[in-house]
Amino acid sequence: MTVSKKVLAQYEIGKVKSVKPVESGLVHNTFAIKTSTGDYIIQKLHPILSDQGTARDFLAVAEHLEKEEFLAPKCVLSKTGKVLAREGKEVWRMQTKLSGNTYDVIKDLSMLREAGKIYAQFHKTMDHMDYKFKSKLVLHETEKIYKKFLKILPLFKGELEGVSNEVEFIKKEFPKYFLPKSLPLRVIHGDPKVSNILFKKVPPLFKGGLGGLPQLQLLIWILVVAVRFWLSLAMRLDPGVVMKKMIQRTGFVFASFVQLGLGIKKALMGF
Repeated sequence: MTVSKKVLAQYEIGKVKSVKPVESGLVHNTFAIKTSTGDYIIQKLHPILSDQGTARDFLAVAEHLEKEEFLAPKCVLSKTGKVLAREGKEVWRMQTKLSGNTYDVIKDLSMLREAGKIYAQFHKTMDHMDYKFKSKLVLHETEKIYKKFLKILPLFKGELEGVSNEVEFIKKEFPKYFLPKSLPLRVIHGDPKVSNILFKKVPPLFKGGLGGLPQLQLLIWILVVAVRFWLSLAMRLDPGVVMKKMIQRTGFVFASFVQLGLGIKKALMGF
């Protein structure tokens, strides 16, 4: 897959010199573009994240980060001043490209410390953003997903033998940790993976800076997602590969809970 000339022509980016696919990432089709005016990233968006509300939120967050001098990619608008570019059923979004290196695995403790630091700086910067999010999408609704998890279990009776203990663990333990509804909401980064950060010899930068769309949710969720991902790395597993294989077998909701349950169980047992 590549980016069509019709899509690129919707942007004022000068002469295009090269378009190369970016392999990392599970949700969008991403491409790095080198032009006479600079370097850019363009993404063919997944349908669930391609609505106008999400686009307006994306622009608002990018502008806030720029205003606060938090180094992150800038949203590049089309010639008509829109966040989204369309060709048929495809929806595209462009942003500036920052230099740096992407890693899928934590190399050492100093790298881990820097990753934690920049995510903390991001949340501190977003804490005082005066903006009402337009998108109605909420990705981390634990109780609703848990109910779906219970509902689909009977559909996979013949495929649960290898993970039956983990399933029972989830069924028993998860309800104990549902968060109080009285906790305040705030803006969080929706996908705090190490691969969503660019690393250099100087302090790290955000990669698609907004690689995980900021959302109005409980702050605790960034810790949950980060721990889930980084535990997978500690167990020498590629969480992306794990998720892909499990999604093929049992569906996204079940895969999410089994993976998280395995991580929690191993952590509690001291592995």
